[in-house]
Amino acid sequence: MSVFRSEFIYALDEKGRVKLPPAFRELLSPKGSDTRIFLLRDVEPCIGIYPEAEYALLEAKVSRLDMGVMANRKLRRRFVSSVAECSVDAQGRILLPPSLMEYAQLVKSGPALFAGFGNYVQLWNKALYEDDIKDAPDMRSDGPHQLELIS
Repeated sequence: MSVFRSEFIYALDEKGRVKLPPAFRELLSPKGSDTRIFLLRDVEPCIGIYPEAEYALLEAKVSRLDMGVMANRKLRRRFVSSVAECSVDAQGRILLPPSLMEYAQLVKSGPALFAGFGNYVQLWNKALYEDDIKDAPDMRSDGPHQLELIS
């Protein structure tokens, strides 16, 4: 299993492409492979970037949802309709679909922040990410409780 860690700031170009950080590029699409990458709306206002194997696991979970339950139907529709398959170009860039750029509030020629999220990567509008992090629990004041959650 690939583990994505750390944060990287890159700029989108005027065509809506963004260069993948080298640390993530090798995990998402190893050199010499024609591995596909999957982009989709994440829970937060950002784009989830999944390697093919991780996306396949997620898709399998979604396909097992009971379609007789309306909430499951909506979840499946939201999930499936937002997925975009892409590949990495020779310069290490991916092209972001306009609908996903709009969802994540990313702008052409603007800053974007890649955040490792364990088994996938999140791509954020840099300002939105910084605002979101401000709302994260303070490990000093909430320390004992928060540390129990991750230990």
